[in-house]
Amino acid sequence: MTSDAGTHAAIAGTLARYGAPHGWVDTFNGGFPVGVHYPLPGWLVVAALIRAGVSAAAAMNGVLCLAVIAAPFGALLAARLVGMRAHAALAGALVVAMLSPHSAFVGGWEAGLWLGLISQAIAWPLVPIVAASLSPRSPRWLSPWAAAAMIAAHPQIGAATLATLAPLVLFMPEPRRRLLRALGASAAVGLAFFARGMGTLKVPFGWPPMDAWKVTGYPPDRVLVWAVDGELLDHARRTPILTIATWLAVLSLLVSCRRRPARLVLGGLVAVSVLTLLGGELARLGAVGALALGFLQPLRAISLVPFAAATCVSVAVEEISASLGRAPSPKAEVLGAAVSWVACLVGVVLALPARAAFVDQRMGIEDRARTLCFARYGVTQSTHASAWLTELTTGRLELDVGAAVDECGIGYGVSVPTAVPLSRSEGAGSHVGVSSAVFARLRPLEPGARERAEVLGVRGLLHASADTRGEDLGWKRAREEGGLALSLRQGGTGVVGTACVDRVLSGSDKALRDALYADAAGDWRYLLQATELSETDGPATERRAADPTCTSSEATVEELPREPGAYEAVVSSASAVDVIIRASAYPTWRTEIDGVETPWRKLAPGFLFVRMPAGRHRVTAETSWPRGYGVGIVVALLIVLRLGRARAPRSPQLARAVERALGSLLGRRKGS
Repeated sequence: MTSDAGTHAAIAGTLARYGAPHGWVDTFNGGFPVGVHYPLPGWLVVAALIRAGVSAAAAMNGVLCLAVIAAPFGALLAARLVGMRAHAALAGALVVAMLSPHSAFVGGWEAGLWLGLISQAIAWPLVPIVAASLSPRSPRWLSPWAAAAMIAAHPQIGAATLATLAPLVLFMPEPRRRLLRALGASAAVGLAFFARGMGTLKVPFGWPPMDAWKVTGYPPDRVLVWAVDGELLDHARRTPILTIATWLAVLSLLVSCRRRPARLVLGGLVAVSVLTLLGGELARLGAVGALALGFLQPLRAISLVPFAAATCVSVAVEEISASLGRAPSPKAEVLGAAVSWVACLVGVVLALPARAAFVDQRMGIEDRARTLCFARYGVTQSTHASAWLTELTTGRLELDVGAAVDECGIGYGVSVPTAVPLSRSEGAGSHVGVSSAVFARLRPLEPGARERAEVLGVRGLLHASADTRGEDLGWKRAREEGGLALSLRQGGTGVVGTACVDRVLSGSDKALRDALYADAAGDWRYLLQATELSETDGPATERRAADPTCTSSEATVEELPREPGAYEAVVSSASAVDVIIRASAYPTWRTEIDGVETPWRKLAPGFLFVRMPAGRHRVTAETSWPRGYGVGIVVALLIVLRLGRARAPRSPQLARAVERALGSLLGRRKGS
């Protein structure tokens, strides 16, 4: 399991253990709001399995595998919903079942077991169902519910699917009405689940700097080469059967393009191709393009390609069958439907051997991960490490075992049984832009480690016992056995600390973000000198704001264990002092001193702090679900329910007006 999958499994494990009373997960970095930070369904399903007694690794792999196996059956069901013959539906389903692409982002087993893209895997079976729900043959309630489920599972794939379907049904009254209901349901669910998160992407939140292709998608020349040589749908070392079938289907549809089904399918293929390839063009549009890329991500739109290919194959077979003879009898149709479902299952089974070695390889890595992967790097298994790590009560834990963590990502959060958060992760779902970049540069066994560790609230370090560099850097070895060592940072504070904030860095959110990224990669000037962050217009500027009444050298902090999303400490100081809560600053935090609410301010790299008067005081910080979040979800579900029960309008005047407007816009005659 890769770092993405390990991260997701670890977060799900935290939810299984603590729930989400504050809507907050502190598993990695500075923590983040669970409800508005990332699609929640995948985490909740895995958490439920873990709560039922399934191991985190097995739960994660099980959900991923079931989602991928469900995809061809989703394609088969979708084809049957729109009225395709059994053998035509089966042909498309087998394309999805046999998929083995070069890129995991395209979909298939690789998306789940290679990259651990749990949200994409869960959304994948819904893609053909959403498309089929626009057909007048499908149940009227299906379009809003399928679209709402897809948006909740993966908003980018949902947006790409609806954007692909929209231009195809503009002149088809009933499909257009169904699309409008699907769009309404998607908007309601999307706003309820993600609107709060989109409005809070200020420092430290947002994605850290990444390769351009992760935003704009693969370059067109690469995708086109994959499409031609077969690596887009078929494995590089396998005969490109799916690719050849797709191209033959496209040629067949071009011959019969006078028929509406052929035109619709070819139009869908073109729309998916455009969404996949236009990332570079959108990036050149500045702010408008950046906004569009937030919804229509080419890297996610490419996951629709297999379904476009499968639909081409299904419709081509259907068209050929229709041209060769009359429709089958009801008895033959029932028999054909039963055979198609069994044949699809056989196709899935036949596809499994090609993945068996792949799965075996991944599980082999996970077996090593259960021993923290240290044996591979000359360190023996150490079951007693579990007892060490569960003894930690405050601060964060850093792992420094070199390539073992990167190679065996599941060990980084899933097989490390610690009661305190891990100090860093770059896996999906744990991204808190600035914080993830800073935590990744902790460098615990290099000069200045003690100061950097305190800034980030790191108290523990698990490392190979042969590495003794920490003894001169402020780390004291507390436990050692079997090639492992647990060292604790000497002095200082943990997640709750004190300082005298005497520097203010001002500027726009982008300017602050750029300055902090540069500082994290450099000498940590802003991070080590307790710098307040103040958002203003314009470039980043700094000023001194010294307070002679503040002294933190003799302040003491007694941090009290709390659940994720809550921090509490008894702080004593002879003078006024700034109390720092080293958690990601988010609007829903509420800070109190002796039960009296005290406004908090933001500290680099994106933590929160409050000014405390002299004396002995109890300082608490608690975050919460955004106000109205649960109500918003209930309202969204009621809207989806109402849209699912909606009937066709009694009067077609509005529909006719829309048709006339569209016809006029496109130069078509009235009534065409």
